[in-house]
Amino acid sequence: EKVQKSSGVFDTKKLNWMNKEYIKKLPTEKLTEFITERIPEAIRSNADFDKMFPKLISIITDRIEKFGDVTTLFESGEFDYFFAEPKYEKALLKNTAFIADTIKLLEAVDEKNFTAENVKTALWDFATEKGRGEVLWPMRVALSGKQKSPDPFTLAGILGKDKTLKRLKIALN
Repeated sequence: EKVQKSSGVFDTKKLNWMNKEYIKKLPTEKLTEFITERIPEAIRSNADFDKMFPKLISIITDRIEKFGDVTTLFESGEFDYFFAEPKYEKALLKNTAFIADTIKLLEAVDEKNFTAENVKTALWDFATEKGRGEVLWPMRVALSGKQKSPDPFTLAGILGKDKTLKRLKIALN
């Protein structure tokens, strides 16, 4: 009497959600191992890979539902801007009026403490005063070359002070 007569429905969306939850709960060592083995060799052989990769784990984990997604993301160029200078259309920058001020504010941040949190602290009041989109959008594009990427604070924290300032100066010019 209490058994359904129709068959069950296989829900791929729910399966992917469950898999993502499983991935989040993996120990860091296992997660790192599973992700690393799926990154294309061309990326792993990059000189900056060993330095950048530990900082990318959380970003990669946020963007995947299954480990096969790692290969797809890297092959599509989703993370290329971490390993090479970004290429972008000049029009994508829209407004470079505040990049010089952004550079000055970031130069004041100590290199050893150049984290996403400290970058945000250095820029937030200025960005709020001038308009967050006016300040942070050009910074995001200068650092990643993309419309969709992690926030500019995260990007700067991962890239480090030297690369961040270099890319901002290129965008300014």
